[in-house]
Amino acid sequence: MLRRIILPALALLGLALSLAGCTSIFHANVSSFQQLPPGLQGKTIIVVAPADQQDSMEFIAYRPVLEARLAKQGFVVTRDADMADLIAGVLYGIDDGKTSSYSYMAPIYGTISGGGTADYSGTVNTPNGPVPYRGTVDVPEQRGVIGYEPRTVTETTYLRHLQLMILDAHDLSRHDALYLGKVVSTGRCSSLPAVFDKLVEALFEDWPGTNNAVRQVRLSAGDIECGGLTGAL
Repeated sequence: MLRRIILPALALLGLALSLAGCTSIFHANVSSFQQLPPGLQGKTIIVVAPADQQDSMEFIAYRPVLEARLAKQGFVVTRDADMADLIAGVLYGIDDGKTSSYSYMAPIYGTISGGGTADYSGTVNTPNGPVPYRGTVDVPEQRGVIGYEPRTVTETTYLRHLQLMILDAHDLSRHDALYLGKVVSTGRCSSLPAVFDKLVEALFEDWPGTNNAVRQVRLSAGDIECGGLTGAL
C-alpha cells in the first residue's frame, strides 16, 4: 500500500520540482501554490519520500521535523498508509556548490604620528629673573589608515531546496496537488542536515502562504552548526 502511494505521489512531486527550477542569518525564498479545501484539520496525513529514500537514515532523521510542523497545523500524523487521508510527499537536496571570487581594496593600518618621547624647554620670568626649565614627555602613538592594498576573496555557496506536496490519498488520479510549497536557500553551509530544520521553519512560516506567490524569509541562524561559519548561512 505504501509503495502504491509513494510512486504516483512522488512522480507528481518530481515533475513540479523540475518545472519550478531550483550575528548569522539564514535567507530563503518560499513559493506556495495551494487549493486546500476547508475542514482539513483533524485529517490524517503521512509523510513520504521517494521509494529509494523512504527507508534511508537521512529521511528517517528528517521525517519527525516535518511531522511536528504538520501536527501544529492541525493534521493528525500517521505512519500507517492505510489510515492516511492525505499524503505529504517530500523532496530535498543540495547542489555541488558554486565558487566565485571578488576583489576589494583593504585598508592598511599603521602609525600616523607620535610614539616615543619629546623634549621641551623654555624660561619662566620670576621676580628674581628668568628661570630656565626643560623636560621630556611621552608622545602617544596615533594609529589609522596609512594606505590600501588589493585583496581577493573566493567563496563557495550552495543551493539547498525542500519541496512539500500534499495530495488526497483517496484520489491519486488527480493531477493537481492540494498544496505545493518549495523553499530555496543559497548560503555557504554545505551540510543539508545542518540547515534542514531552517528550511522547514521557512516553509511553515505563515503557512500555507498566499497562493501563487513567492515570499522572502529571513531567519536567525544562530543555532546552525556548520563548521564555525558565520554570516549568511
